[in-house]
Amino acid sequence: MNPTNTNKPISAESAERAILSVILQRPEQFVSKAKAEDLRPDLFVDHACSTLLRIINEFDANDQSIELISLTESLNNSGDLEMIGGPAGLATLYSYATNSQHWNEHVAIVKERYSRRVAISGANKVIASATEGDAESALQSLSEAREAVLLSTAKKQAFQNAQESYDRFLAAMNERMDGGDMPGQETGIVQLDELGGGMRPGELWIVCGETSSGKSALAYQMTVPAIDADKKVLIMTLEMTSDEVFARLMSCRSRIDLGRIMKPRGMDKGQLMQMKRSSDALRQSKLLISDQPNMSIDYVCAQAEMEAEMGGVDLLVVDYLQLLDGGRKTGDSQEQELATYSRRLKQLAKKLKCPVISPAQINDEGRLRGSRAIGHDADVVLKIQSDGVAVAKYRNAPKNDVLPLGLVGQFQRFETIQSKPQTPYRR
Repeated sequence: MNPTNTNKPISAESAERAILSVILQRPEQFVSKAKAEDLRPDLFVDHACSTLLRIINEFDANDQSIELISLTESLNNSGDLEMIGGPAGLATLYSYATNSQHWNEHVAIVKERYSRRVAISGANKVIASATEGDAESALQSLSEAREAVLLSTAKKQAFQNAQESYDRFLAAMNERMDGGDMPGQETGIVQLDELGGGMRPGELWIVCGETSSGKSALAYQMTVPAIDADKKVLIMTLEMTSDEVFARLMSCRSRIDLGRIMKPRGMDKGQLMQMKRSSDALRQSKLLISDQPNMSIDYVCAQAEMEAEMGGVDLLVVDYLQLLDGGRKTGDSQEQELATYSRRLKQLAKKLKCPVISPAQINDEGRLRGSRAIGHDADVVLKIQSDGVAVAKYRNAPKNDVLPLGLVGQFQRFETIQSKPQTPYRR
């Protein structure tokens, strides 16, 4: 398959000329309006219109009067006057639009044509990557192309006025009132939910601890209320297989000994029935598990966004952050690489409008391994310690509390206990 032919780009010549005509006739009003609506020279296919808008913007930045004589002189000095058609061509462009009545329609046409050109360019890059490179590079090109199209079609609104902000505040308050005291999703851990009101859309939660301290167990436990509420939960694991994740969720939900699940020989009928009921409930849920090896941050984002487009995502777990692969650029350190991962996961949470949970390891000094940026990007950082689960950071609630929780390894869940038991299965 050959890339799409873009030698004849999708243009909007009439709309472009009408926009420039209105700006030339009423610069005191429409220069600022064009900037507010993010009309840039690169949105225009017609080189004359693009060049003229660039010079108009330069005049405006230098507080120069925008009128035909000065523009003609500037275009002549830069060698662009003949390209526009000389003084006569500039005068023709000036009088092209009889009024500004269709400004909004013309702006919409220019932006729509630009978005289509961006989509074609992105498609060509994806085709080239798939033809000349590997699947991973093609996936990255696809993600970049999709992002470029979304940016090109986004309506620019830098600010919300006070009324709009109040309306959003009131809607949030009413939602909290209707849902009781829980503004976010339950974590299933009473002390944690009482502290901050659950996990809110757009938040990044980091669950950190030493190796085999129960990071994954705590992250998976926090998905159980969402799974039981028939919400769509994605778990992307780089550490376990999907059947291992399923087994740990069964153990956590139904308090079935993980050892029995992993080695079921010798179980009595009652235990087998309990296991069947638990597995049936999970089997019928909206849980999705990916255990693909060597997942990159681009892969994680692309897959999660595709699932969101097919019906939304309510909660995402990436297990775990420091195992993500393939994001280091030439010259980047591991710290810069991990900083990129945490920043992308935070951006993904906002884009999906759901919480994202990612376990992470700590180093011998008790700090997040690899990059301090992980903690900076996170909204909540939970640190598993010998004396409980410390709330090292909580953007919307008090921090520095140590919740009296310990891992009950046989059931893959954290519970309130006086002393932390030494049990197996502590991942």
